[in-house]
Amino acid sequence: MTIDKKWVTPLLTGSFLLIAITGVLMFFHIDTGLNKVAHEWLGFTMVVGAILHIMINIKGFKQMFNNIMGKTIVGVFVLVLGLSFINLGGDEKEKPFMIPVKVLAKASIAELAQVSHTDKQVLLDRLKSNGVVISDDTKSIKDVVGDDAHMQMEVLNDILKEQ
Repeated sequence: MTIDKKWVTPLLTGSFLLIAITGVLMFFHIDTGLNKVAHEWLGFTMVVGAILHIMINIKGFKQMFNNIMGKTIVGVFVLVLGLSFINLGGDEKEKPFMIPVKVLAKASIAELAQVSHTDKQVLLDRLKSNGVVISDDTKSIKDVVGDDAHMQMEVLNDILKEQ
């Protein structure tokens, strides 16, 4: 396979523009629609474009490491990347939607039925169709799936959505 600059450079340029603009929008919390999804998923096209660009320009890429400036700049970014994995603790802000999820996950199936204006047997059937069997409608989603908030949210979403 021949890697051609005629399509690699536009791939890298286009994906860079997408990632840069959606990233700035997300930073300032003015992203809308599919900005975040495009940033996350189409960002892989930038990774592919960058790898192909490096392959095409491997000689220049290697030369970059022949001087102290190139090594220093790349080294700083590698250091920052490593440091970005450190959890400094502190006050991690909980996502606003998690508060109602946690409350609903503690509610019994009977209470969820009341809140959602759905027959409790319908909720039990929906749970069963998703592989979650609850024999007692006084049990909560948390009782069944445990403390995993993501799993609680998925189960609540599955049983409370209109079908």
